[in-house]
Parts: sequence; C-alpha cells; structure tokens
Amino acid sequence: MQNTYGIGVPVHLKNRTKPIYKVNKTEERKAIAKEEAIGMVENRIARDKTIRYLVEAGYSVQEARDLVAGLESTKAKMKIQKAQRRMFIGGLWIVTGVVITLISYHIITVNAGFVLSGAAILFGGIQLFKGVAVSLG
Repeated sequence: MQNTYGIGVPVHLKNRTKPIYKVNKTEERKAIAKEEAIGMVENRIARDKTIRYLVEAGYSVQEARDLVAGLESTKAKMKIQKAQRRMFIGGLWIVTGVVITLISYHIITVNAGFVLSGAAILFGGIQLFKGVAVSLG
C-alpha cells in the first residue's frame, strides 16, 4: 500500500491510522510559481506577465515585483560574469598564441622560418571582443 507520495506503508500497519503529512497548498503553489517565474525571466517573457502569474499563484503584488526584480538582477549579474570569463579566456588565447610565435621564432634558425599561431590569436581576439560586446550591452 502506498500513501499519496508513493511512500510504501507496511501492510501490517494497514489498520492503524495513516500518518498525516501537512502540506500547505498555498506554499507549494508559490514554490512552483517561483520556479516558473525563473523560467519566464530566463526566456524574456514580459515583466508584467510574470508578475501577474505570481499574483495569481498567491503572491502579493509587492512580493511578486520584488521577486521578479531580484531574478532580473541575478540574470544581469550572471551575464556580466559570463562576459568577463569570456574576455579572460580570450586574453589567455591571445597571450598563448603570441608566446608560441615568439618562442618558435627564437628557436628555429633564420632560414627555416617560424610557426605563427594565428589561429590561437584570432580565436582569442574573437572571444575577447564577444565578451566586450556582451558587457557593453
């Protein structure tokens, strides 16, 4: 025999009173609505639609506005962090490409030429500029 949560109840306890699980439906609905609001903000659904959805789920208007503002703020911070990481990695690629080029230039004789790590430098430059573009808006 199973209770409503799929937890098995031993058969010999069948005649005893079932355990009572207190679930606040309003809080459960609010938690689900919060998860949905996170998805709505991530998918760029209009702010007023998200707030309206939260109010219908049981939040007050002020709570819904504060929650959406917090979610938007968190999303903006994450976007900036991603841009900074991209710029850092792009810079590392550029430096690595330049170092490989300089080392190969000094190691190999003048007649043999040297290795130009243009792909690494180009990739790093692209990443660096993408990061700058995202951080500027």
